[in-house]
Amino acid sequence: RNDGFLLSNVPAEMQTDEIIDIAMEEDIGAFRLIKYEFNKTFERGFDAVRRDGELLKFVPVEMQTEELIDIAIKNDMRAFRWIKDERRKTYERVIKAVRFNGDLLECVSKQMQTDDIIDLAIDSSGYSIRFIKDESKKTYERYLRAVRGYWRILEYIPEEMQTDEIIDIAMEKRAWAFQWIKDKKKKTLDRCLEAVEYNYLLLEDVPEEFREKVEKELELCIEMQKSTSSR
Repeated sequence: RNDGFLLSNVPAEMQTDEIIDIAMEEDIGAFRLIKYEFNKTFERGFDAVRRDGELLKFVPVEMQTEELIDIAIKNDMRAFRWIKDERRKTYERVIKAVRFNGDLLECVSKQMQTDDIIDLAIDSSGYSIRFIKDESKKTYERYLRAVRGYWRILEYIPEEMQTDEIIDIAMEKRAWAFQWIKDKKKKTLDRCLEAVEYNYLLLEDVPEEFREKVEKELELCIEMQKSTSSR
């Protein structure tokens, strides 16, 4: 009675209706600990997702009705990822999901990833470009939008798409992005200096031909800072 999660210690054959209901009353998360699928009734599933949408994960596919799914995603849009029947991932639900969190594009089928849905996902989260299933839809314009939203996406941008424009946007947001420049020729001296001034650890990503000069420039900056602070 005091801890619904103790239901996990109750053998399947002893999980009576009374015990299950007491456990769920104590903690709705106990729904996931019901061992026999036939004890996961529609009423219990409905009560579970009404109070915690992500419990949709533990609702059997045959019980994931339109009503139950709508209750779950209304409670918590992250429940979208636990819709088991792809046919129930309707266009309207997908739109709502990627607007809420673009990374939910990962759970959207290739055929449902229309241009509109992809663009909404990227606007919500630049990181979502990783989850585009049709490679031909990973266009330069989308990589540009993605890196504007999230600098770290430079790590996943192909070398041929890492233009000066994209690299500069990423490094302007966070110089740490320097480490993910794939074309050595684009690791210019200016970019090397900017990166190492931001964080000395990035020195290991500086091409050998620039390393000595960058170290000297950095030492000079440190000496100038010491000199200024001691006045």
